[in-house]
Amino acid sequence: MWAYLRRFASTTKEMTASRRVDLLTDALLHYTRRKSSDMELTLKKKLDSARKSECVAQEGLAAVMEDANVSMDDIKTWATREKEAIWREKSPTPTRPGWKQDYATKLQKLKAVR
Repeated sequence: MWAYLRRFASTTKEMTASRRVDLLTDALLHYTRRKSSDMELTLKKKLDSARKSECVAQEGLAAVMEDANVSMDDIKTWATREKEAIWREKSPTPTRPGWKQDYATKLQKLKAVR
């Protein structure tokens, strides 16, 4: 949108504020209509591009898997193990008791000694 509006900079530079707002409003309305009408074509192109990319990726993955002698089950097992390792890494480790617990424990020991 900003790239589209950039071409209006020199034109609107010396206009009054109200005329500038009117011109830019008209320009943005035109830009919106144009983008809305082109949206279905743009989405179709993106879908076609995504499908082509998927095919290329599938072929590349199949070739790599064949070269490495690896099956999809092996990859799923590795992914599961990796998730478990990350989960273990992120899980909280037992830490030293908080200062309040430590203080209460020491008070109990003091009372026992008395």
